[in-house]
Formats: sequence, structure tokens, C-alpha cells
Amino acid sequence: MSMKDTTAPATGRLCRLQLDIPAQQPFLKVLGACVSALFQQESLTAAQDAAYRVHLAVHELCINILEHAYGEQDGRIRAVFTITENPGSFTVDLRDSGRSFVLPDAAFPDPSNLQVRGYGLALIHQLMDHVSYHPSPGDNHWRLVKYL
Repeated sequence: MSMKDTTAPATGRLCRLQLDIPAQQPFLKVLGACVSALFQQESLTAAQDAAYRVHLAVHELCINILEHAYGEQDGRIRAVFTITENPGSFTVDLRDSGRSFVLPDAAFPDPSNLQVRGYGLALIHQLMDHVSYHPSPGDNHWRLVKYL
């Protein structure tokens, strides 16, 4: 696991944190702890609801990466957390080198047909203000943005 804090006085940017972790469920706690710590360190405690939403969306997306991109294979998740001031936002960039996901094939669950699994992407879209995915062989890139 590697971590890099690149706090910079660049225009509008308060903080940027990079992580490179094994794609294994126990390490997802590290990502959640980083989200919480960044909200606290940047005096964003008033945005407690936003912190919860970002934490849950990141966790759900990483679970999907573990299960669908890597399956039984070993891999890594590279995460970059960026907090900006003007406009206020918390951006999460997640990258993996696993199998790409084809979004049009992912149907959002029908609420009238209850099921146990398959709500992850719909949940992520509800929790975050902007969600994008750019698949590429060896470098799948997810971007999640929550406006503060």
C-alpha cells in the first residue's frame, strides 16, 4: 500500500490524496478511513451527510471492482481523492486494471421486482452528484463527484 498527500495551494484545490491498495476487501477500510479523515482535516465536518454518501459510494464501487473487474484474480485499486474549494467538491478517481464493465448492459433494477443484488450502480448514482466511467484495456477509470 502506498499513500501520498499532495496538499497544494493551487487555485481552488484544498487537498489531494493518492492511494494504491491491493484489491482485497480488508483494504477497503483504508479508503473509508481516508474519506472520513479528509472531511475532518479540511474542516468539512458540517458536510457530515456528504461524507457518509461519499464513503458509501466508494465502498460500493470498490466491492463491484473486486467482484466484477477482478473476480478471483489479484489486482490493485488506485484512488485519488481531491477536495476543491471553488466550487466546493469532493472528487474520487478510482482506477483498476481488471475486466472492463459495459454500462449499457447494466440495467437498473426494477423496484416492482425485488431482488437481493444489483442495486450498486443505482445507489452510487443516487449518492453522488456526478458519476462517470471510462473503460480501457488495463486502465478502467471511475470518477465520482460530490458537490459540497
